[in-house]
Amino acid sequence: MVLVACSVGGSKVPPSSSSPTSAENLSPRPRELSLDRVDPCSLLTVVQQQQLGVGNGRPGTAGEDPQSPACAWTRFPEEPQDAYQLRLDKTQGAEGSLSSVTGAKVLHIHGFATIETLSPHLPPTSHCVMVVDAASGQNLVLRYEYDGSTVAMTKQLACDKAKVAAEMAVQTLIEQSGG
Repeated sequence: MVLVACSVGGSKVPPSSSSPTSAENLSPRPRELSLDRVDPCSLLTVVQQQQLGVGNGRPGTAGEDPQSPACAWTRFPEEPQDAYQLRLDKTQGAEGSLSSVTGAKVLHIHGFATIETLSPHLPPTSHCVMVVDAASGQNLVLRYEYDGSTVAMTKQLACDKAKVAAEMAVQTLIEQSGG
């Protein structure tokens, strides 16, 4: 299991808010946060990694797609066995996630529309995915996954963990792009 997370920094907008239903169109971004030339492993700082209880990120790609660089942070084999994966998707906007077969809920992280959803390939109570609308045709995908046995994991708890990591990654990205 590999998960990736990223963060963006420097926004005066509240970290997150939510809307209980999905929308056909995403709200306007407070600004464009281009993912070009961004190292996904740089989006969680050492302090943020410590707050999440994970080690250094491991770079990679989402499958064989060089347009989707990724990074994974994990805590294994200790419990809780948490994993965060952050992927920078530079091939499409976040709006594609609104039609997820597993459902979608629109939130806002630092003012950026974010789709909370699930992967159809993982148990619904062990993970959660946040798709942040960073720039036109680009989104930041943060997935949290739990693979342990000591925590009574629920979808809500998994989504809470994914949201915290996504807030960190977006905050770092904002800071890296000049605040």
